[in-house]
Amino acid sequence: MILYSLLIMNDIELSKIIQNYKDNKLNKALELLGKVKKGNVNQIQNLKIYSLIYFKKKEWKLYLDTCFKLLPKLELKYEILCNMGVAKFQMGKINESIIFYKKAIKENEYYGLAYENLAISYNEIGMFESAIENFVKNLKLNPSNIRCKIYLISVLNFITPQNNLNNNILKTNEEIIKLAHKFKSNQIYEQTNIKKFLDRVDKILNKENDLFHLDTQIVKKNAKNLNCKRHLKIFEEHEIIPKFCFDCYKVQVIMYNVIDLIKLSFLFNEIYLENNNVRKCMVEIRSKIQGNYKGYIYCNSSLEAQKIKQILENEIKKIGIFKKKIELKHGCSEYYEKYPDYKKINFNKEQEMKYKKNWSKIENIFDNKIPKRENRDIKKYSKTTGKVNLSDVLVIKNWINYAKIIGDSSYKLIYDNEISKTFLNQKIANQSELRKVID
Repeated sequence: MILYSLLIMNDIELSKIIQNYKDNKLNKALELLGKVKKGNVNQIQNLKIYSLIYFKKKEWKLYLDTCFKLLPKLELKYEILCNMGVAKFQMGKINESIIFYKKAIKENEYYGLAYENLAISYNEIGMFESAIENFVKNLKLNPSNIRCKIYLISVLNFITPQNNLNNNILKTNEEIIKLAHKFKSNQIYEQTNIKKFLDRVDKILNKENDLFHLDTQIVKKNAKNLNCKRHLKIFEEHEIIPKFCFDCYKVQVIMYNVIDLIKLSFLFNEIYLENNNVRKCMVEIRSKIQGNYKGYIYCNSSLEAQKIKQILENEIKKIGIFKKKIELKHGCSEYYEKYPDYKKINFNKEQEMKYKKNWSKIENIFDNKIPKRENRDIKKYSKTTGKVNLSDVLVIKNWINYAKIIGDSSYKLIYDNEISKTFLNQKIANQSELRKVID
């Protein structure tokens, strides 16, 4: 986050405060600042330092109180208004954050960061067209803003814009969707057609040659929030399994090679499931988890998981995907080492491991630390478009690079263009034994 400029005075006391701020000794900085005499000359300076410290400490209410005192004294207000929007966002007041970002833009229409943050707020509450419009405005001011490009690419999973706004990313997304539509569903699974598809994808991407994605998963969502990040965070901090996860089952498919993973991703885009279950395809990058190419369908019960497993087995056989195995899993693999009994699935009786009553208190304490939102500010969860788009093909290109890194030579049958190194080369650099491909 870019903060407004801080004028450093030749004052020993202030120098010590600033040094403590830089060293992240924020309480010490506050203590020293409290001892500084409050004269008219340094009042603005002191308020600026207070605001910087509160921002860094994420004490948003104190930060905002300080900013309201500081605002009337500043000639240039756009940076502080933008940061006040950040504070409101962090407090869960998304619509109020939008107001502050718009005020920042009114002060300075060339301040790109305000457009980007405004777009993130719109995206949070499901106003995708407005989000796209403001990501595009940021990119007009900052064409090399990689973070903004990735945000924009991700939003395209949930909406197909009515207007490309003369933006190259949106134009590229349009071309990818049209290209994918040309391949009939029964043809896209053929190896020769996958190669043709990827060749044409590269020709489209070469027009905008700096596009990439930092994702390794293609996820097809419904409007239900699985809240997996929250559950794993609770496990990491408290070593308990959240209650939600006891009713979470997955159908897991493991493939031998990247070609079959790509085929499975196309199948997941088209397969009909009564409850439109969340499904994803991914390459494995977790340092302790075996298996390289995986697909998951998330289910609400073991019974539903068994039914979907049968449907998926039939579809996989029909298409000609060579699977290594297909199985049912209970929740996330991260839980298994700590709680081996959680992994076991009993189909005809109660599960061996049950949720412990005292864990609910831990979950409540965790959740109470998260700001409560009004209805209008609640995060909007939407289903994905169901179209093969720019985000999908950029992830597939990451999969192809992954195949090259781990020695899966099957990728050569569908891709013969140059493969550049990506973040994955470093991400799995120390996983050579775990990821080893046996022909």
